[in-house]
Amino acid sequence: MATTRASLADLVTPGFYEIFFNKYKGIPEVAPSLFNIIPSKKKKEMYSEIGGLGLVPEADEGSDITYDDVQQAYDVTIIQKSWRLATKITQEMFDDDLYQVLTLPKVSFSFAMSIKATMETQHANILNRAFAPAYTGGDSLELCSLSHPLTGGGTEQNELTTPADLVPTSLSEAIQFMKDTLDIRGVYPIGLQPQYLLVPTALETTAHEILDSTQKAYTANNEINVMKQVGLKIIVWPYLTDSDAWFLLTAKEFHGLISQVSREPRITTEDDFDTESVKIKTFFRKVPGFIGWPGVFGSPGA
Repeated sequence: MATTRASLADLVTPGFYEIFFNKYKGIPEVAPSLFNIIPSKKKKEMYSEIGGLGLVPEADEGSDITYDDVQQAYDVTIIQKSWRLATKITQEMFDDDLYQVLTLPKVSFSFAMSIKATMETQHANILNRAFAPAYTGGDSLELCSLSHPLTGGGTEQNELTTPADLVPTSLSEAIQFMKDTLDIRGVYPIGLQPQYLLVPTALETTAHEILDSTQKAYTANNEINVMKQVGLKIIVWPYLTDSDAWFLLTAKEFHGLISQVSREPRITTEDDFDTESVKIKTFFRKVPGFIGWPGVFGSPGA
């Protein structure tokens, strides 16, 4: 299969004022600012977590010391994925293109747009599937759950007990839950601080009303807007597919969202001797995933 003069007849037909190709530049990437980049040289990488020691007990004079053990937590395996795409354009198509639409730089830009959209889609799907039981982490639960097991017994949650839309009260409750998150053993708070409010485009206005208003949103009581003091940065991600779901994230060094990379995207070209065509392709190996749930808190909406 190749792009020929027959398949793009407009490009060899005089009379058009302009023919658009890659007119739109797309949107800035979000995934690199949220996901931790993990270089990899293997077909799969394994990750593990170990729980720390418990609290130090009070001791009576002359009594035996209390021993405690570091505890194994959960393992996660992330298998690398490959991505490939190519196109072929005949030399006649290049030669007879009256509008200089199919130049190699423009075709390469189209590849770049495709690569960016692919990776944004794949990384956003980690959050799009955050409440789906079919997509689990090391503790055999979805990213956002009410019952993540702790090695010392009991559970922790990183979604609201009652799913709620994005409003000041639900956001305040989510912030409190995140700040109260305990270590994997369930002994002490680990000091998580929410830094980002991540929303789809449908919630962009709501997010700004809640966080940017001088007075408390949606009330006539003239209360100060304490949410404005929290310092959350709003990130709007058009690749989030649920118009009601929203998330809190810590700075990325404190959460487990990763982008495992063994080969960065490259765009290469070569001539096809037999058909007098130019082949253009891209190939890269990346896979997003999550190796732990702390640092992410979400609500699917009411």
